[in-house]
Amino acid sequence: MFDRKPLSGVLLAGILLTVVPASALSKPEDPLFASDTPLEITLSAPLSQARSERDKSAVYPGEVRWDTRTFPVEVTLRGNRRLNRKVCAYPPLRLNFDKKTTADSVFDGQTNLKLVVQCGDGTLHADYLRAEYLMYKALNVLTPLSYQARWINVTYTDTDGQMEDRSEGAFFVERTGRLAKRKGRKSAEVGTIRIDELDLPSAALVNLFQFVIANPDYSLTTAPAGDECCHNAKLVTGPTQGTYTPLIYDFDSSGAINTKYARPPLVLDIKKVTDRIYMGYCDENGVLDDARARMLAAREEIIGVFTADPVLSPRKKSRVVDFLERGFEILSDDGRFRKVVLNRCR
Repeated sequence: MFDRKPLSGVLLAGILLTVVPASALSKPEDPLFASDTPLEITLSAPLSQARSERDKSAVYPGEVRWDTRTFPVEVTLRGNRRLNRKVCAYPPLRLNFDKKTTADSVFDGQTNLKLVVQCGDGTLHADYLRAEYLMYKALNVLTPLSYQARWINVTYTDTDGQMEDRSEGAFFVERTGRLAKRKGRKSAEVGTIRIDELDLPSAALVNLFQFVIANPDYSLTTAPAGDECCHNAKLVTGPTQGTYTPLIYDFDSSGAINTKYARPPLVLDIKKVTDRIYMGYCDENGVLDDARARMLAAREEIIGVFTADPVLSPRKKSRVVDFLERGFEILSDDGRFRKVVLNRCR
């Protein structure tokens, strides 16, 4: 039953078409995400005040300098766990641009952008951030229905003069609406959905990806009370009417990155974030073989995202790669795959 044969090119193409829309529906990428070249910017705002208040409802005036141009922005705070001052010294940010000022620039078309910042000072936190950025790039290898990310080298200037300037890495994440438009889909602002409303090939693929990186901190069907679906995931319309395609983000709680502040959800039967647990649904079992084949076909390219990276420290790179390889080894072994994936569906 579990014997696997290599997929033919025709079959693999067919699988791809069940998960993503035809390329003819795709729109051009935004200028911001059309290149992987690191972007150099300066962000000026009352950052010490924002860091002290940790108030997601507050709006702070600021500006972004890029090349020879300056853009006014409104800076807000976001996040949940990383917003906690006991977890991160620097809170996650969102930059709200005025579209009228960004024409013919790298920010053309942008209104608000999630800025993933370094949680704390030093190499340890720099590695956490870079590894999370690379998770987005690894997911891009697996499916084009995934968020794009753009690495930036940012200089932070506190306009209140309470903090010294600091320069470090960060990255922007594509907005759900822009991704949906780029792929001929629509954002789905809904609450809890039924499992049978998920596009199962897409769900199976992201559930296996999350299993390999050991990230159980997400949901594809439910959201915290009062929020739109889902938890560390968003939904866009699926390839067929009445279905939804999940888009996952926020990988800092994964065992592959293994941040010192990550904790496994209390409701799960695992003790450490490095313990893998499959979060997929039994409804997906009929398409799980195809998802497994796609994961294994992308194995070397996904690993290559990390091995070829010039920024991640050699020690962290080795640990992440070793961890991912162990996850792929489970997928490639029929017996282990049956035991810890197929038989553990919900």
